[in-house]
Amino acid sequence: MLSGVILFNHQDSKWIHGFFEVAFFVGNALVMLIYSSLIVRWFKVCLVFVMAISLIALWPLKLITVFYAEWISLLMITINYLQEIKLPKILLKNE
Repeated sequence: MLSGVILFNHQDSKWIHGFFEVAFFVGNALVMLIYSSLIVRWFKVCLVFVMAISLIALWPLKLITVFYAEWISLLMITINYLQEIKLPKILLKNE
């Protein structure tokens, strides 16, 4: 989905870019929630909430541009992956 967001410019291919953008946001949110352990699910819900706020700020409110909404989403995904990498190491170290 990210490749579709990258390949189709939001100014030239508005609908195609928008489709891939929504699929990217929703797909990442679902992956974060479905494949998270119960221990960190609250944290993933917070990340998805921030992604949802960026979408609301983008479309109905028009407070931010597509660029910032996509980067907020990428930041939340990066935080998710960093948490996935560090948490098992921290849990194993405490045992």
